[in-house]
Amino acid sequence: MSLFGELQFGFSRAVSDDEDDEYSRIEPNLNLKRKIYWLEETTEKIEVDELILADGPIACAFLHVYLLNHLSESEKRLLGLSATNSEFKIFQNEDKSESELNRMRKNLIYKINNLDAKSFLVCEVFTNLKSNEFYDWIDQLWEKVNFKSCTILCSQNQTSYFSSHQQQFPCVKFLSSNKNLTTEDKCQRLEEPNFLQNLPAAMIQFCVLKQLDFTAFVCYSQSINVDIQSVKETYSGVSCLLKDKSIFKNDDLSKKSLLSVGNLVNSVSGLYM
Repeated sequence: MSLFGELQFGFSRAVSDDEDDEYSRIEPNLNLKRKIYWLEETTEKIEVDELILADGPIACAFLHVYLLNHLSESEKRLLGLSATNSEFKIFQNEDKSESELNRMRKNLIYKINNLDAKSFLVCEVFTNLKSNEFYDWIDQLWEKVNFKSCTILCSQNQTSYFSSHQQQFPCVKFLSSNKNLTTEDKCQRLEEPNFLQNLPAAMIQFCVLKQLDFTAFVCYSQSINVDIQSVKETYSGVSCLLKDKSIFKNDDLSKKSLLSVGNLVNSVSGLYM
């Protein structure tokens, strides 16, 4: 689905007189469907001020460099993860003391309390969800968590961006329910005919239906994989727009973390050369 595209609802096939119709015997493999596994059993809903959703490798790397790596284990409580059944079983048997950088790929969900006097639920979706998983995933999240506003971070390939003006890449654009946000040089409002896709679009639609405030940032990059310049540009755009309301930090630790992300990408790329 896309935010500004047509919304197509599912339909059912007419019942066939042929009971041997091969399609009627096909059942989805639920073990391959990614869903949220909560690590704490509770009947009470979790209350937070804001949801931060990072969709894709660039957005997750941004969260790692400018937020999560600055928090101790006691400051960010691991609540769950998005995984298939087999991925969750592997996670249960893994060493939980692995580096934050490796955990970035695990689609983890954290709760952060008392950060600038606010509470946050942070969802990393490093591995993009499939189109038949978007709404189920959001429903599972809403069943467990109440949030008043939502910040969405994502990226798209620069070939999907259309403009009559010349644009330097990577670049960051935003959409927001707050019409009073001032457009900045480093982060301009996303103009038509451009649109957000997939999980970010589904989350924005959910926020509109629930009348929740939202701000979405999209980084248009040469690649949907992690690259240092796109991560840095995402920070520039987000911090420029949010100003003193930003919870993201750019300091020596951030620069060190950014370098480690670059080393990880280079080491993985080297395997295929």
